[in-house]
Formats: sequence, C-alpha cells, structure tokens
Amino acid sequence: MGPSASPEVRWAYATWIMTYYKFLRLKNGQVISDWDESVWERNAWRDIAIAPVLQAQGFYATERIADAVPWFGNVLAEVEVRGLSVAGRVVTAHQGMRITRAWKVSRQDWVDLAIHAADLVLPIFESRFPDDKRPRAALQSGSAAAAARAAGGAADIGARSAGHAARAAAAAADARTRTADAAAYAALAVNSADGAAHGISPAVRADVRDKIEAWLHERIRSMESVW
Repeated sequence: MGPSASPEVRWAYATWIMTYYKFLRLKNGQVISDWDESVWERNAWRDIAIAPVLQAQGFYATERIADAVPWFGNVLAEVEVRGLSVAGRVVTAHQGMRITRAWKVSRQDWVDLAIHAADLVLPIFESRFPDDKRPRAALQSGSAAAAARAAGGAADIGARSAGHAARAAAAAADARTRTADAAAYAALAVNSADGAAHGISPAVRADVRDKIEAWLHERIRSMESVW
C-alpha cells in the first residue's frame, strides 16, 4: 500500500491586480491587523516570499464585503492583491496585498446593517407564524428576549428558516440596545439572515445576499474615509 495522498492545494497566479475587501482596526491613529497588529499604509504593497496557505500564511480578503463581516473591525478596507492565491470556501489567502481605500465603520453602521439583514428575512418567519409578532416587535423596541424565544419555538417544530429569521431579528435588537459588541450582533444577524434564506431556496438566498451586499456598498458613501 502506498502513502496516503495529501489534500490537493490549488494556487492561482494573478497576472492582473484584483480587488477584494477586508476589515481591519483603527488603533492609536494607525490601521492595524488583528492577526498580528502589523501596521498597514495606503498603497503600500505587502508581500510574502513564499506561497500563501489558508489559516497559516498570506494576506486574507473576500470578494464580497458581506463575506468579510464575520471578521469585523472598525475599518473596512478595499484592497488589491497580486501573486499567488489560494481560495477557501469564503476567504482567499494572497501572496501580495495593498490597501487602496479605507473607511471608518461606526457602531451605528453595524446596528443599521443588523436591522437591514433582519428586515430582509422577517417575512419568512411571518409567513409561517403570521400571528406571532415578537420578532418584529423586537426590531421596533430593541427587546431581543421575546424574539429569541420565538426562534426557539420555531426550531422546536422544525421551522428552521423561520427560526433563523427570528434569530436575525433578535441579533438586530441586541445590536441596537447593547453598548458594546454591535458588530458581533450584526455579524450574527447577517449569518442568520443567510441561514433563513438558504432554507427557502438558492434563488432566495442569492437575492438576500445580493441585497445585503448592495446595502453595504451604498453605506460606504456615508462612511468617513480613513485616507
């Protein structure tokens, strides 16, 4: 018996510069990476001499802003990449990267994203439970507990998509009322909205994802530029 085959890694080499997105952090007037707190400067290329490896080495980014939300920070950066790259399910690792534009992401930006994501999928819950107004009331009042109970009740009877939609509303309500972690709750709301839509059909999921992405691009217009 021969040696077991190792997982195949496929690299791509960019012969042109491509645009991606990532979240970073503004700290003491500098844009830094949460990974190693290294400092980024506008239009300054950063490169590694070896091939990138997912979760090990390289510079990470996503093609869509919404896909970068789970790795939230208070700076949204538009980046260009070059050299070798290796793609994961959502994130891609690159050999070279530079920031071309960056914007400050406020707590209100995260709150409004959470509410938008929940608004998109709340009709999924209400179509299954038309008399249960707890998730919608949570969005309006900022009280997440009842929406969370509605999500649990939906899950108990197997209404998975409705449960995800109610969880999106609960996360949005938490984002509104908690003084900290609005970004984390926004990420949860986006993820729950994706789960709710995914349970309906691929077309509905694609529509929700596209609407969240369009909202983020529009929101950039009102964000304060870092550079």
